[in-house]
Order: sequence, then C-alpha cells, then structure tokens
Amino acid sequence: MIVVLTRTSSDVRYLTDDAANEIDGLRDGGPEWWVRSVDETTRTAADVLRGSSRSRVVGYDLVMSAPRAVSALMALDEVSGSAIVAAHRAAVAEAVDYLARRATVHCSTRRGEENATRALLGPVVSFTHGINRAGEPHLHDHVLVGSGLEDRDGVVSARHLRYHVRAADALYRSRLRHSVNGATPWTVRRPFAGSEVVEGLDAGAFVCWSGERARGGSKLAWTRDGATSRWRRDLAEAEPIGVDVPRRSARLDHHVVERGVIATGRLFRRDIVGAVADAWSHGARSSEVEALVDAALAGRLRGSLAEEAAVSGGERVILASRLIDGARAGRHRTVALEREP
Repeated sequence: MIVVLTRTSSDVRYLTDDAANEIDGLRDGGPEWWVRSVDETTRTAADVLRGSSRSRVVGYDLVMSAPRAVSALMALDEVSGSAIVAAHRAAVAEAVDYLARRATVHCSTRRGEENATRALLGPVVSFTHGINRAGEPHLHDHVLVGSGLEDRDGVVSARHLRYHVRAADALYRSRLRHSVNGATPWTVRRPFAGSEVVEGLDAGAFVCWSGERARGGSKLAWTRDGATSRWRRDLAEAEPIGVDVPRRSARLDHHVVERGVIATGRLFRRDIVGAVADAWSHGARSSEVEALVDAALAGRLRGSLAEEAAVSGGERVILASRLIDGARAGRHRTVALEREP
C-alpha cells in the first residue's frame, strides 16, 4: 500500500538519522538510494524537497510498503532475504517511474479554465527500512518527491498525484510478486480477494505481525541481531493456522479483469492499469502491464490528457475481452520488449 504524506519542511533527519540496521546484510549499502538521477543542484536528500514560492508544500513522502506476507517472508527466510529486499527496491523504482510519467502534472488556470499539462519530475531519493515501531518485520521505503518541477516554475498537482496512487501501488505489488517468484524458491500470489499470500507458508507466521501494535508507538533504533531475536520470540508464540494451497496458473485472471473493468464506476486508464496489474496473480513487469492496456485501448480515449480520459460504459465488455485475449496471445510481451531501451 502506498501512503502519501505531505511535507512542508525540508528537514529529513527523521530518515537520514535512522541507519535502519535491522536489515543490514540484506540491503545493498545503507538505507538511502537514488531512484531518479541527481542533478547538479541536488546533492542531499533535503535538497529534493523543494517547492515554489506559491505553495508551502515542498514535497511528498510516499511510503511504499510490501504486503505483510512478503515482509514476514523476509524475516523467516534469511537466505532469500537479500533477494526479497532487492525485489522490493526494483518494484519501488517501477512505481516511481510510472508516477513520473503519468502523475506529474502541472495545473494552471486561464480565463477561468483549468489547463493540465504533463511536466518533468525532479530527482527522487528513497530510504529502505525493514521494521515498524512495534518491532515487527515491515519492509517499506520512504520515497521523497519534491513538489517543484524541473521544466517550469510550478508545482506537482497533488490531485493528479493522488489519482494515480492506486495504479502505482498495483504496479509495485505486481513487480514485487514477479521478482520474488523469479529470484527465490517461494511463490507469492495475489488471490481474487485480499492481499498477497506466500504458497507453502503457514499464515500463523505473519498473523502475529498484524501491524496493529505499531500505531502510536515510539521509533526505536534496532540492530540486526536485536531485530532477528525479537522475530524469533514472536514466532515461538505463534499458533499454526494453515498453509495456502498452491495454484498452478500464473496467467491473467479474467475474473479480476472483469471486476476491475466492467463492475466499477467511472473508468480511466489508471483504473485499467491497476486492474490488470492485480489480475496477474504471480506478477508482471510494469512495461508488460502497460503494453497490454495500451494495445487494448488503442483509439478509445479522448481528452486534454487523452490517456486519462474516461472509457464509456458500452465499451467496457469489449475492452475486457481485448485485455484477456491480448494476454493469451502474449501481445504484451512483444510490445514491452520493443519499448525496452
């Protein structure tokens, strides 16, 4: 889940002072990493949070969290832990890339009419952590995005940013499933309803880490040994619940596609992207998801920001069929490969 926190101060010591030692050895380097390239004027994380004289908002802290089962898997399987953290960072990068391409919009008003245009997002820095305030495994990133734009005097439209958070989150989780499944012996799957599950992992292993205890707690500095000792004590008290039954199919779930495309309110491209990303139960790359969506939508959208225009009700059944047939034919893979640099 992606949570958007508005920042009015460039003081980021709450992140830079946290060494996040709880996942030392699993993470490549320290907690700080640059998601988008650094320009000549941006040298520190605090430099990222820059806005405009017209707004108090200097940026946003996008908290991108792995599903609870994946965080638990990171704690349970130390051998696969590094691959899981790397998969998480790759998924974060794809979600940020989507937001940079689709959600970075500048809005201006002229003669009483709003004009929304694409804009260029500045550098983005992120911090990878592996624990919450209750000492439970919680793999997540704090992604700092400045509100100032690179190509003009103005700020990112908060409204358009929030419009796309749901799709960005679905792309993040889809890429995470895809990468974990490819780099570890485990299979992470998204069921028709609910969050991700890990096949072969007893649910009792992560039910004890519900996240509820973290609310309102104090932030502590954990060592790697302290965190793993705490997790072992928690697991010793956990009661078995049952193992998720493996599913053989890794194809696009047409029921999820139909639910997201047909049985919904106003439908925009971002909604379709989110539905398709969720429908790949075992995950897919963002390029594959968007390639399939764009192929199915060809010639069907109109508007000032054409790719975000609404899809009419009468076209939804046809659109769902095009998405399902396109996935079966593998069209998304061909187009996605053509788009790769």
